[in-house]
Amino acid sequence: YSLEFSIEWPGYANGGGAPAITSANTATGSVGTVFTHQITATNAPTAYSATNLPSGLTLNPATGLITGIPTAIGTTVATLGATNAAGTTRGRDRTFRTSGCPALRR
Repeated sequence: YSLEFSIEWPGYANGGGAPAITSANTATGSVGTVFTHQITATNAPTAYSATNLPSGLTLNPATGLITGIPTAIGTTVATLGATNAAGTTRGRDRTFRTSGCPALRR
């Protein structure tokens, strides 16, 4: 006798593997204004990571949502990642640009 079967795990069909980051290469925001950016990735990530985010921004590692209020003008290159049962992405660099006028002091 011969028995053949396949298992399809949601997010892993057609090769699956470790996630690949698919979110935009750049994100822009303004100092003092609420900012949000969703990390997106293939293959059903279960956790996310981000290093070197601009001042005032934080990551929710369970959802991949970056939120906060930027506190400084400038350009920052952050490294984003995602993980699932098959592995972890190699970090992908994304550029965050923050513009705007800082609050005037009296």
